[in-house]
Amino acid sequence: MYLVKIIYVIYISLFAALYIFVKTNHFMKKAVCLLLIIITACSDFKKSYGKKTHVESALLKGNVKQIKHTYYKALNKFGEIIQGDMDTTKAVNLMVYNGEGNIIHAVEYDKEGNLSLIKKSKYGTNGNILEWKGYLSDGSIKDSSIYEYNEEENIKALKSYLANGELNFKESVTYDENGNQSEIFHCAYDSDLDNTFRVFNTFDNKGNVTKTIFTSLGLDTTARETRKYDENSRLIEYTTYSPNDRVTSKTLYKYDENGNNCEVKSYGLDNELKNIYIYKYELDKKGNWIKQYTFHNDDPKTICVRKITYFED
Repeated sequence: MYLVKIIYVIYISLFAALYIFVKTNHFMKKAVCLLLIIITACSDFKKSYGKKTHVESALLKGNVKQIKHTYYKALNKFGEIIQGDMDTTKAVNLMVYNGEGNIIHAVEYDKEGNLSLIKKSKYGTNGNILEWKGYLSDGSIKDSSIYEYNEEENIKALKSYLANGELNFKESVTYDENGNQSEIFHCAYDSDLDNTFRVFNTFDNKGNVTKTIFTSLGLDTTARETRKYDENSRLIEYTTYSPNDRVTSKTLYKYDENGNNCEVKSYGLDNELKNIYIYKYELDKKGNWIKQYTFHNDDPKTICVRKITYFED
């Protein structure tokens, strides 16, 4: 469910840190799928699925109707950062919201501007997501998911299906007495037990996930992550550990006065500084960023133009 890259651009930095770890860890590659599913439903690691709308989770202000992200190369010309050619390594994507602030469909385009993927969501009268379906450019179905809820209207299960209608995997969620997602069981319906695993979460008193433990049934392997937050429940430190409990990566986050992520520092195995990403923004009248400048180790890399349309426009 890589659609989260489309839905929540603000969390790209977090998953960049996770990617560094999974590149060298087979089991964690399997776990990434589950993490993306969790974020798709509740992007801020809060207590349970669906308690915030997509607009709220993405920290957007106003009655957002549509958002389009387009990426360009950043050029340094006479000391000024200007917008260059389109960055064809990044997909152009479009999200359309309903009046309740939830995404009803998301579209991704290839580097030539042609439609490559579309995801459509269906919601109940109470605002809970019931299902989503993915379609290819020719209109054929790619995959789909159906959600089931408990009496408290928290998601208790997620079933994912392949294009042919066969069950791909199922996830079951267990909640603690505070309504936090304390355990998720991911069961893959194939012959590879490496794709079946459990996730155990520990929370602080604000409902933020502070520790996650991954246990693979097929590999008999356990790995973990820890997270720290500021007083506003914003992620400030993210650390990953190998099955032998060695620190494999650490990522630190800073935010500007508007709450936007402005700096990400990533460290490697021996606490060696690997990368520094700096983000600068231009805002619209509602306070949402409409242009994001990304610098990697002081070099300008990309400019993301975010065109936001509001229902009142």
